[in-house]
Amino acid sequence: MITQIEIYNPQSNHLSSDEESSQYLNPEQQELRKLKKIIDFTKEEFEQIRNEFQDQYINVSQFVFILQEIKKADVQTLVYFYQLIDTLEKNLVNFEQFSNFLVEMHDWINREHSLYTIKLKQKEIEGQKTNPIDKMFEIDGQFAYLEQNQKKLCILNPNNFGEIAQISISNISILNILYIEDFQTLVMSSNDKFLNFYDLKANKLQSRFQVPELQSHLQYSQENKVLYTATDNGTIYSWDVEKIFSKEFLEFIKSGPKLSDCFKLVIVDQPLMIEEQEKQDGIVKKGITCMLCIDCLEILAVGSNDTLIRLYENKIKAAQKLKVAETMKTKLGIKKTLSGDHKILQGHKKRIKQFSYCPEFKYLISCSYDYDVVIWNIYLEHPVAKLLGHEASLVSVLSISKRMPIIVSCDIKGVIRVWDPKTFQSIQHIKLDETNNNIKSIIYLKQKDIVIVGCRNFLIYEFQQSFDPNVTDDMPIQCLCYSNKYLELHIATRKTIKTWCVRSGLIKRLSGNFVNHDIYTFCLDYTQRRGFIGTHQGNIFCLDLFTGKIIKEMKNNFTKEISHLSYSEKYHTLIASSWDKQIRIYHDEDNKEIILRNIKNAHPNEIYCGAFSENLMLIATSSKQSEIRLWDFEKGTQFSRLRASGEVLFLKFLDPYPLLACSDHHGHIVIYIVLSNDFALPASQSKSCAVIWKNMFTIMKASPVYSIEFNYIDSCLLIGDENGDIRILSITQIIKSCQIKKIKHSDIAQNKNPHRFFQLNYQEYDVQLEPLNPLLSERTAYQVAVWKAHKTQIKQIIISYEFLDGLIISLSLDMQVKFWNNAGKLILILKQGQNQPQNLVTVQLFKTKTQFLIDQVEAELPKLRSTLPIKKTTRFRSVTQHDKNKTRLGFDIKDQYKQLDQIDSLSIYQTLKELEKMEEKKELRKKRELEQYGRDQKGIGQFLNKKQFY
Repeated sequence: MITQIEIYNPQSNHLSSDEESSQYLNPEQQELRKLKKIIDFTKEEFEQIRNEFQDQYINVSQFVFILQEIKKADVQTLVYFYQLIDTLEKNLVNFEQFSNFLVEMHDWINREHSLYTIKLKQKEIEGQKTNPIDKMFEIDGQFAYLEQNQKKLCILNPNNFGEIAQISISNISILNILYIEDFQTLVMSSNDKFLNFYDLKANKLQSRFQVPELQSHLQYSQENKVLYTATDNGTIYSWDVEKIFSKEFLEFIKSGPKLSDCFKLVIVDQPLMIEEQEKQDGIVKKGITCMLCIDCLEILAVGSNDTLIRLYENKIKAAQKLKVAETMKTKLGIKKTLSGDHKILQGHKKRIKQFSYCPEFKYLISCSYDYDVVIWNIYLEHPVAKLLGHEASLVSVLSISKRMPIIVSCDIKGVIRVWDPKTFQSIQHIKLDETNNNIKSIIYLKQKDIVIVGCRNFLIYEFQQSFDPNVTDDMPIQCLCYSNKYLELHIATRKTIKTWCVRSGLIKRLSGNFVNHDIYTFCLDYTQRRGFIGTHQGNIFCLDLFTGKIIKEMKNNFTKEISHLSYSEKYHTLIASSWDKQIRIYHDEDNKEIILRNIKNAHPNEIYCGAFSENLMLIATSSKQSEIRLWDFEKGTQFSRLRASGEVLFLKFLDPYPLLACSDHHGHIVIYIVLSNDFALPASQSKSCAVIWKNMFTIMKASPVYSIEFNYIDSCLLIGDENGDIRILSITQIIKSCQIKKIKHSDIAQNKNPHRFFQLNYQEYDVQLEPLNPLLSERTAYQVAVWKAHKTQIKQIIISYEFLDGLIISLSLDMQVKFWNNAGKLILILKQGQNQPQNLVTVQLFKTKTQFLIDQVEAELPKLRSTLPIKKTTRFRSVTQHDKNKTRLGFDIKDQYKQLDQIDSLSIYQTLKELEKMEEKKELRKKRELEQYGRDQKGIGQFLNKKQFY
């Protein structure tokens, strides 16, 4: 279910040319496109790379040097390649990590993701009633249908459902029809063993001729100008359409010869019979059920009663080729015919119902009466994926690619499903009412961009796209995470995370469908390329933000949703609290996800919010009760209880000062002094309330605050309230009046063991609740600035110190993220429809992690080139058992959320296996040589001893 990587402009059409489509890609996506060309290694190149690694760890400069000798690529692309491999940013990788990444890489690197999803919306139709519909067809932008008696074909206008024409053939039943656009003619097969050709322009029957059998299935090859027809008993005929519409043949029919022999003049080759297949319970009766001609692949797919799919290839006969070569004529008039050789695809359990083709991914899609939609790659023997979800026999399957590739399937019980062919996940589920649940047919009109469902009535579905170019995201945004190493902003919605470049204001990556539940909270680890996701159901996942892959899932899930997540960069631990009244501290470095400390019943009610201070080594939590509880990070014990002025909405430690700010639903901002020591403040002021400030929207009304951020440079709070206002509140006077000093983490962390184990339960005892008596008046916290930032409630505020004029990031319920400078001037609104990059200026000498690595490589490459080959240095460390037992990379762990088989990476995997076998053979040969050498030396020694004795 992994979804990740390239994002195209959603308002543009798909471009087949790499040069044309690259104009819609930002620099990082262009690096990814270059990377696709690099990873195509040969066996010799793999062996060369393996020899260069020599079972050693290498740094980024050595990695770039090795690959530049093999693949002529630029430094920036290879540094990006190295970053993708080095998940934990140890700045050292070995060949095992390199090969594991290549095997897993193909499953996500070639997938393209759109910024929006497509869903079907039913369009109301008034006064439309028909007899039960049996089949429907698309005819030149219009649509036609056959009723159950099949005596007449009705053509309707899809705009108003007005009848355009009715076509009948002397009260003869019509079996099937096909529209040939090249000749603007309808081909109709009838139950009197005739093929009928109806001219739509002249609105008359143009010609008809008799064929040997009833033709139930029709397909046309536009490239070869060949009409394929098939019978129910398993015979396929090929007809020359150009000859059928030639004047000679039309005059020949009108001249009145024996009609039963006319077909011999236009038939391309002898009829092709499909063979019967023997099964365990006897011979299955052959019979063709459907056909699909795919010109771009030069195949004809045939489905039959025996559950098999046969792929026939169009080939020019050898005799015809020889004739062309002898006469030196062109291939005009030489028709490609079906070869008897064919490929069989086996994966269905019941007879095949219908085919469709997805050109973007070159997938053949089939449905049958066994409830499953099966995705095929015609070059492979087994299915790529099965789409599970229907509970009845399928009627039809469509592949639609106008906006973005989707698959639409329906069954006989009236269930319609929309699928994403990139992730093979269900996008939408539609259940028709009982009066319309007997679906007989479904078609897609490309010109009108609608889907028509035929049952007792016509049901029209329009495509409703969820893309709004003027907002940051169509879905409600849950939270933000800012990376100052990469200058990226990660925006989490229900089930997706979009990564934006803060400098340019454009989307860099999109990750989605990696979890089954809604994301509730989100935080980054010390590398800032991994993120921890807390869901609505109490699960915690670790995600690689560069690739969109789930690295691991924390075990022993909470029973309710995660309310708070924080990460300790110094101790590599994850702090989590949940609505089930638990607080947990996980050890991130260990592969077993050990729970270091588990505090049960931390509050009498659900924990709504939390905060963590790594500097003070304290955890703050709050529930529905008007109180805040502080916890010792090392021991997990309760540090103190602070009384609040109302139900707490938000908590924030004001590091490096020993202060805690909270907001409540009454609009109060309360600042607490939480810690006392000799170098901070007097003990009498410890664990007390410093000031209570009320956020007044008007003279009579207060506005609750839902987000607080602290600017430690200017000693001021940034608060966002429910009216969309951002206020800057200075606390300089509070710090001076209470003589509060900054606290260093080293002073707090002395003699501390952050990785100790504790299991605590606070159900029966509590610490004394501190009174709420402010030491200072409300005026000591004064407002510096205020501006209207959003129209609705502000959910989160973030401060960045990496830009010249300062940067304040605000998130609101209006699904917009905005950038402001310190003076409150609007810099940028993140819009998902934005195409032009911005250029936010960073502070002098600031470099992202990627820029730093590129500069390092460019400085060290000349030294490496001057000393060939690469010599082992102290930077090279051998792969020991201790290194192997460390935390595994995400690519080493089997992806249980992925349904797509590793089709593209199979060749790489086999190549690596062959290399491993070669290495094993070399080691075995060396071992035998050493053993033989030992035996020889032993024999020589014994001979010398005997000689000396004599």
